[in-house]
Amino acid sequence: MEWLRYVARSGEPDPTALAVEAADALCELAENPPAMLAAAKCLLAANPGSGPLWWIAAHLVTAVDPHTEAPRLVEVLLADHTVEAARDEPGALAGLWLQASAVGPDGFVVGNRSAKFRAKLQKELATPEMPVTVVVGRGCCLPKGLWGALKLCVENSSGAWKQTTHILSYSAANLFVAETGVGIPKEVWLRSVAGCPDPPELSRIRPRQPTAVVRLV
Repeated sequence: MEWLRYVARSGEPDPTALAVEAADALCELAENPPAMLAAAKCLLAANPGSGPLWWIAAHLVTAVDPHTEAPRLVEVLLADHTVEAARDEPGALAGLWLQASAVGPDGFVVGNRSAKFRAKLQKELATPEMPVTVVVGRGCCLPKGLWGALKLCVENSSGAWKQTTHILSYSAANLFVAETGVGIPKEVWLRSVAGCPDPPELSRIRPRQPTAVVRLV
C-alpha cells in the first residue's frame, strides 16, 4: 500500500513511466480484485491526464491473471518508439509538434505544462498557417467510457496533477502520428484504440477537488 501511495502522490510527468510503476503496484493486490479496483481508481483520480495509466488499469482490472498480464503490458509500453520515429513518418508536417498524453473520440490531452507554455501554445494555435502534428504513443488512445471519465477527473482534480492540464479538441490538430500510421485524428484514434478494454467500473470514479483546467479550443 505504501508503494501505491507513492505512485499516487508522485505527479510523474512521464505518463508511460507512471503507468509502468502503477502496473507493478497494482499487481501487489491481484489476489484481491476489489482492492485492486479501488487502488486503480485512486491512482486514476490522482493522475487523470495519463492515458497509459488508464490503459494499464483497464487491462489489469479485466485480466484473468493480472500477474501474467502486467509484464506483457509493461513490455508493450516500454517498446514504444513512436516519439523517436515520428518525424521520419511520411506525410508528417513541419510546424508545431505536440505529444499527447491521452486521446479520446473527440479530443486529446497535452500533459502538465507551465503558464508560459500555455501562452505560447495559445498563440501558435491561433496562427492559421501553423500546421499542428500530434504524436500519439502506445496506450494513449482510450475508448469512449474511459475518455469520459478522464475528462471528468481532469476538470475536477487537485491531486498530483497540480499544474494546468490542457484538453484540446480534434480541431486543434492537422495530423496525428502513431505507430498505426499518420492520418486525421479520428482515423488514428479508431485504429489505435482497438483492443483497449472499456470497463464500466472505471468510468465511475469520484473526481478530486477542483483545480485549474484550461480548454484551449
